[in-house]
Amino acid sequence: MLEDAVASRAFDAWERARADIVEKWNFMSDKANLEPRIPPRLLRAADVVRDHPPASMTQDEIDRAIDTIRAPYPERTIRTFQSALASSPEPAEQSEQIIRVIRDLGLHPYVPPEPLPEVTPDDVYCVTWLALI
Repeated sequence: MLEDAVASRAFDAWERARADIVEKWNFMSDKANLEPRIPPRLLRAADVVRDHPPASMTQDEIDRAIDTIRAPYPERTIRTFQSALASSPEPAEQSEQIIRVIRDLGLHPYVPPEPLPEVTPDDVYCVTWLALI
């Protein structure tokens, strides 16, 4: 059996834990917090494609390529884009290489996750708890 003082501190701890759960959940419900950080190397690659698009591409294809580049990728993929940028001093040739990377790797535009619905403390329940003594 728990002493009253210990039991009341457990309820205080639950209130703090619940507030923390609500705060972290609501952080993930804000779409701005779900936006990926795009490395500058990828932003530069997107700019090259935007400013020097291959002549064979339609505007929709160019927009899709830019959306594909502006996505969170692992370092290995980022280095591949960086190599395409370094492949030539000519931006038009860089753009062709960037498009080739997209096609060769089978990359698609990034689809951000759906934000979580906001919650209040009343939405968070403690189903069970255990006190170890």
